[in-house]
Amino acid sequence: MIRPGDPVPPDIEEADLLAAIIIGEPVLILLPRWGVTTIREDGTLAAADAFAAAIHAHGASPLTDLPFTGEPVTDWTATIDTTTGARITGPGAVGEVYTGSLPPATGEWLAQAADNQQHGHGIVVITGTANPTPDAALDMIAEGHASWVRASVRLHTGPDTHRAQPNSTPPPRRSELP
Repeated sequence: MIRPGDPVPPDIEEADLLAAIIIGEPVLILLPRWGVTTIREDGTLAAADAFAAAIHAHGASPLTDLPFTGEPVTDWTATIDTTTGARITGPGAVGEVYTGSLPPATGEWLAQAADNQQHGHGIVVITGTANPTPDAALDMIAEGHASWVRASVRLHTGPDTHRAQPNSTPPPRRSELP
């Protein structure tokens, strides 16, 4: 719990990130390691979950139905670099919500993310509170405890991920070189 005037907790790893495909859609599942309750100066509850309140105030919605519809929400961005990691940012005071390693992503996931980037569809970011395992994340979604937002995506793939990119030509084999 953070009260007015309390210091911000020190920077530590604050979330886990999973990659999945849900109904043909590549998604990132962001799992904060803890919630923050905010209290007003008069002692009343400002927000039971400050993160959820902030993302909902900036375009996220409860995950109550599939498929995911809509265009990327303004100022939400997921930057994915297969060699250096991932970064997710939101508008205004939401700011940076994740910077860290990229979860293991299949070639299919990377190809779909690249296709979404090429066509301006962005990427779905799902969040809520759950243990950092695929089963726990799916339970969180099934139980209605998740929220989602579609962010614009910036995908940068390293030299060894060319097979994951649609419509790309692999580099020539040594035997094919002149």
